[in-house]
Amino acid sequence: MAQRKFTVILLPLETGGYQVHFPDYPDCITVGDTVDEALEHAKEAMELHLSVEAEEGGDPVPEYVHVSHVVVGEVDVEVPDSLIEAKEEAKQTV
Repeated sequence: MAQRKFTVILLPLETGGYQVHFPDYPDCITVGDTVDEALEHAKEAMELHLSVEAEEGGDPVPEYVHVSHVVVGEVDVEVPDSLIEAKEEAKQTV
C-alpha cells in the first residue's frame, strides 16, 4: 500500500477534546480527547474511509503537491455590540 498525507483540521469542542475534519473528505469526521488522540483517531478514520471507498469502487485519492506544513492561528476581530447582544439574548430564551 502507498502512503499519502492528508490535511486535518482540529476544532476544539466546548465540552473538551477536538473534532477532526478532513477538507478533502468532508463526510469523514472523528474526535479525540487530546490532540494526539484526535490525530490517532484521524488516521484510523481515514484508513477505514479509504478502505470502504476502495471496496465500493470510489473516486481515486486526490493528487496534491504536498505542502510541508499548514499554519492555523487566531485573530482578534472587532465585533459589533449588536451581534454580541443578539447572542446573549438567544441564550436567555433557551
